[in-house]
Amino acid sequence: MPDWHSPSELERDARIGNRLTCVWTGLYLWEIVTSLQFERDLMLRKRVFRWSLAPYLVCRYAQIISLICYVYTEAAMSQFNCPVLYAVVFFAELSTVTASVIFALRTMAVWTHRFVTACLWAMIVAVVILVLVSTARNRTQWNFVVSQCLYVDEGLAYAAIIRVRAYIMTFDAAILALVAYKLLAGFHARDNGNILRFVFGQGLLYFVVAFVGNAIAVGFLIWKPNYHVGLMATQPATLFSSIAACRSVRSLEKFMVRETKQIPRSLSTVTTGRVVLDTIMSDDDIHLDTMTSRI
Repeated sequence: MPDWHSPSELERDARIGNRLTCVWTGLYLWEIVTSLQFERDLMLRKRVFRWSLAPYLVCRYAQIISLICYVYTEAAMSQFNCPVLYAVVFFAELSTVTASVIFALRTMAVWTHRFVTACLWAMIVAVVILVLVSTARNRTQWNFVVSQCLYVDEGLAYAAIIRVRAYIMTFDAAILALVAYKLLAGFHARDNGNILRFVFGQGLLYFVVAFVGNAIAVGFLIWKPNYHVGLMATQPATLFSSIAACRSVRSLEKFMVRETKQIPRSLSTVTTGRVVLDTIMSDDDIHLDTMTSRI
């Protein structure tokens, strides 16, 4: 077994962590570039903007801001811009929270029970408060001995990260259990239509990816052979949760458009699951007047 706290091992682990961060940053930039058409359609009003898309946008760009800030801290950190480290943690946690919010909204869409919906909203509010309190209590300062920006109380900062990640993992587990139960029960009971088949076929995989990623991150945080290794799994967990949540939103939007195009040429209002599409048909094409969804 290596001596995890020896100076050489700490330097080696820090170097590995920095290289992995560059890999995650490149991967996420590729994800952003290859899916920019979605934002372009929103800007050009080719796609209807709804309030449920706000967590999607926050999740995507909070994650990229966090990664860019982290790369900056490693490349050009000095005592004058030490607060950038605070931004790294804040935007990373914000991305993770909004990813869980996206999954929670999708869970609400397949549940009609008011108690379940109220509990999910309460958990969302609780995790937002926890993140704000945890990040607000962390302070950074420049260490002239090692020429690095460090937390004033590293133990307090690490404990705050564990609390946030453990809560998010529990939140994701509850969401996964709820949506899996509802979907499996629905399929055993009767045919519930295209929207339920879609969520079961694609959406459930995204829930699993988010939960497993956060569970691995919590495992590393608890194991913590040293500070660098303990935090090594948090970045990929945040990144893959963000990718899974955002892809689930885009795939659902594509599904809704595809379902709309299959509507017969007549004046109609079509309800597919919890998605309501009000359409006006013409001889030439289909005009989508309004599109509202709880997902």
